[in-house]
Amino acid sequence: MKKTILATLLLVFVGLPMGYAKTMSIAKDQVNMRTKPNLGAQVLFEAPVAYPLEIKKDQGNWLYCEDWQGNQGWVYKPLVSGVPTTVIQVETANVRRGPGLSKPLITQVKQGEIYKVFDQQGDWVKIGYYFENEEIGWIHEDLVWGY
Repeated sequence: MKKTILATLLLVFVGLPMGYAKTMSIAKDQVNMRTKPNLGAQVLFEAPVAYPLEIKKDQGNWLYCEDWQGNQGWVYKPLVSGVPTTVIQVETANVRRGPGLSKPLITQVKQGEIYKVFDQQGDWVKIGYYFENEEIGWIHEDLVWGY
């Protein structure tokens, strides 16, 4: 019985594509998202530095990605990093001194703003400024996308 369960689990995990549904971020400013995995393909949009992307497929030097708004396209792999970032999904969100609704309000952030992720505790994410590498505070994970 144990051997059957182990064999089944092994088949399930071996069959899963490695590295899929992983979130990464854009490493340079104004990186092109393209329709196909080549430099001659049409540009769909330009992504700013730190922009989070969910990796759907890895093909050679290219990654097929989706952003927080459901846009999909190809990005050149050397222009992506593993730095965890997140984007605000709601119109306005509160950032708190600690992970919890009872913690004091520090500031508010706006939809589309991108932040570096420093930590996570339960359903709360500690965000901050990307370039300054400076922590701001905590936001509930339902209000952000990525990381």
